[in-house]
Amino acid sequence: MCVLKRTLAIASLVGGLQSLSGAEHWERYAGLWGADVRALAEAPNGAICLGVGHHDVHGGPDGIGGGLYVSNDAGNSWERTPLQGPSVAGIAVSQNRIFVATFGEGVWHSDDVGGPWEPLNTGLDNMDARCIAAAGEALLLGTTSGFYFLDSSNTWQPAVTGGSTGGVWAMARSPWDPSTLIAATDSAVWKSTDGGGSWAASGQGMAQRAARCVAIGSNGRCWAGTFDYWNGYAHFYTSADSGATWSLAYAPGEFDAVWSVAISPEDPDVIMIGTGCLADWIARIFRTSDGGQEWEDVLSTPSLRSISIRTLLFLPDQRVLAGSESSGGVQLSVDDGITWAPALAGLEAVNVHAICLTGGDILVGKGRSSAMARGVQGGQTWIDMDPGFPSAFVRAIAVWPGNAERILTAAWNDAYLSSDGGERWASQNLGSFGTAVSISPADTSIAYYCGHRLYVTRDGCATWEGPDTTLGYGVTTVVADPRDGYHAFASASGYLFETHDAAATWDTAGTYDCTVISFHPVADRMVYLGTAADGVHASSDGGGTFEWVSANLADQSITALAVGPGDPGVIWAGTPTGVYKTLDGGDTWMPDSDGLQNRHVLSLDVDEAAWLIRVGTYAGGISWSRIDHQGAVWQPGSAEMLRLWVAPVPSRGLISVTPAFACTTAESPLDISLYSLGGRLIRQERFHAASPFVWDLGGIPSGAYTLRGTHAGRTAHALVVMTP
Repeated sequence: MCVLKRTLAIASLVGGLQSLSGAEHWERYAGLWGADVRALAEAPNGAICLGVGHHDVHGGPDGIGGGLYVSNDAGNSWERTPLQGPSVAGIAVSQNRIFVATFGEGVWHSDDVGGPWEPLNTGLDNMDARCIAAAGEALLLGTTSGFYFLDSSNTWQPAVTGGSTGGVWAMARSPWDPSTLIAATDSAVWKSTDGGGSWAASGQGMAQRAARCVAIGSNGRCWAGTFDYWNGYAHFYTSADSGATWSLAYAPGEFDAVWSVAISPEDPDVIMIGTGCLADWIARIFRTSDGGQEWEDVLSTPSLRSISIRTLLFLPDQRVLAGSESSGGVQLSVDDGITWAPALAGLEAVNVHAICLTGGDILVGKGRSSAMARGVQGGQTWIDMDPGFPSAFVRAIAVWPGNAERILTAAWNDAYLSSDGGERWASQNLGSFGTAVSISPADTSIAYYCGHRLYVTRDGCATWEGPDTTLGYGVTTVVADPRDGYHAFASASGYLFETHDAAATWDTAGTYDCTVISFHPVADRMVYLGTAADGVHASSDGGGTFEWVSANLADQSITALAVGPGDPGVIWAGTPTGVYKTLDGGDTWMPDSDGLQNRHVLSLDVDEAAWLIRVGTYAGGISWSRIDHQGAVWQPGSAEMLRLWVAPVPSRGLISVTPAFACTTAESPLDISLYSLGGRLIRQERFHAASPFVWDLGGIPSGAYTLRGTHAGRTAHALVVMTP
């Protein structure tokens, strides 16, 4: 055994904050499966390519991050490829090369999924792609503004349309004539007869103008699915004259948008469509085996919580894949689309909006639509909580102080309360679009919920008051003071509000468009604000005044905040471009995203006991890092400190621990705990010694661990590396 010594002191700092150095290295948790699947396609070698990414229905990016996955076992399991980060919108194969269209970074191409990948964007003046298609030897691209084709010099040229198309969502090539194509756009179904060089509108007979998917069968029939966000009358249409005129083939349900369509290559009468319902946020797959005369609902997804089925792909041997929006991942059918089961192994690209610790477990809120998961044994194993959770899209989680079984969540359609650790949930009937929850540690009968408006309970969720009309509409976040049960901050409509009577009255505390508000757990006068476009602000007087502390912060759009467990000068800021860290209260910031494959940060959480920090990202799951800085940690009104020195002893499995106390209470108990770097408690023991002692760690596997010592309210950490 070899032990690497590392010392972290906890001490009083006099005369300001000390400048420290150090940054984290992130490791991704495995097993938190799911992804926002936008594209599926077969590669030239028979593998299946899967694209992860997100863009909303109005054309704006709702997250940066995604990437390409590959399956070599017909969709049963998935592996990451080197193309990670871009938000994938479409995949095409042409002349044995793979082309990936992304939302924000244009087109990437390679002759192998393993790379190398290179951009292909010459001439492209719109990098926000929605689809890509091969038409013979030609390559076509659809963007949020229209059609492009790749010319012989590998330069993108805009197609001729003679009018505005709006965003292009899908293209389909005729199986008998590669120069004939139809496309789904925001304005109509369009048609090209010259391989994509020019297009003309072709939507006569459609009640809705916005189309989202198209397909052409081997029998010549054309199909198109539509979307009507405002009126809720999306339908599925068919054309028997190459798209000149259309007639209604199926109305899957009020508010159902038809997002995807696939036709069996073996039988053109076997057709499947994927839908998404804006009313209940449940995706469905409908199937017909008689060319559209009769339809059967073969998959509804209340447990999957998928908003929509965005892509469908027929494979040989009656296998069919369906890609779900947000964290829903992939569904697989092995009987030609009649029955379905999840196929998520290795697809670790969920969106993690919330991270919370409870009883040694890690709770995460996933989204947009796959609810919650629990990481046990420090995240070594993940349990999907969706089947028991009655809602979708969890944005915030709070655990009752002193009661790990009691959990309050902010979900898409309501607040939900569990009193048994998440087995059962009770709706609080507080309204939709939940964004934040906060429970007062100083008075656990008081809790707050943001659901566009603010609600408060003063009796532990037995009854709720609200909505609070003082703050108006658009409440984004709320946080309770950990030391004063009646004190809290909330943000709404670009203003910061403060209460000293548990939301009975509110005062305006400034014009801050806050996305997150945080109290320091130790420094009782420190308050931090993360804003939508103005970086981080900090207060050292309990919120009386705030100072902008983001002078050299590279990204001023703050999505998450975490503060040092002891030192108020240590702050982590999550942004759409990664994690940034300051060790001097915001005077200087440094990038802190080493190891993150997707850098759009959605959540941050500090685990003081294990000396870890965790980050949840868009399309990148959850990652962890040992907190990687050393120095003094602020203790108000105290000059006492604790240091730990760790060294090996000759006998295997033994370490010598030397505590040093700058106080007179060294004879009081010293609690020593050993944690895995993933946060799981390995061993714990209490010592009554102010001098060096030996701790037997026999039987513990090789690896790196965090040693934590606690004495008289002070804490120290050391890194222990066990080797054979």
